[in-house]
Amino acid sequence: MEEWVDIENYEGFFQVSNYGQVKSLERYANNNHLVKEKILKQRHDKYGYLYVILCKNGVQKTIKVHRLVANAFIPNPHKLPCVNHKNEIKDDNRVCNLEWCDCCYNNNYGTRNKKIKESQLNNPKKSKSVCQYDMDGNLIATYPSIREANRATGAKREGISKCCRNLPNCNTAGGYKWRYQE
Repeated sequence: MEEWVDIENYEGFFQVSNYGQVKSLERYANNNHLVKEKILKQRHDKYGYLYVILCKNGVQKTIKVHRLVANAFIPNPHKLPCVNHKNEIKDDNRVCNLEWCDCCYNNNYGTRNKKIKESQLNNPKKSKSVCQYDMDGNLIATYPSIREANRATGAKREGISKCCRNLPNCNTAGGYKWRYQE
């Protein structure tokens, strides 16, 4: 059953529910016109979290919905700074999906690091293909990134990078010549 609680510092203006909804309460505004109760529209920020804009006395404030729900419904006796989404769905702000935690726990929770690694691995926007040559200049192989070249050959990434950037005294790495693919 949906339960509504006043939002701290916005009592009489806004409430949040245990299902992750936020509503504006019916009240008379500054110029004595009636503001009817309504569920606020939630928007996604650039990271995928939902937020609402609350306004009181002419001052607007943007607040993340998961923090409103956690502050209203989840005790935080140890004053932990972060709110974690247990199912890793950033816009699922039901109280049963949220928990207070420290930053380290939040950053390492679930599959977050695996997703980040996969999104960056061999990403053409973040990686350049590299070509491996023998000492006579014959092409041996092409790799989608320096990291992949390192894994395949054992040549140090730093050395491959220096060769590809034509730095002084860096002609070879791991017994091979290296160049960025053109």
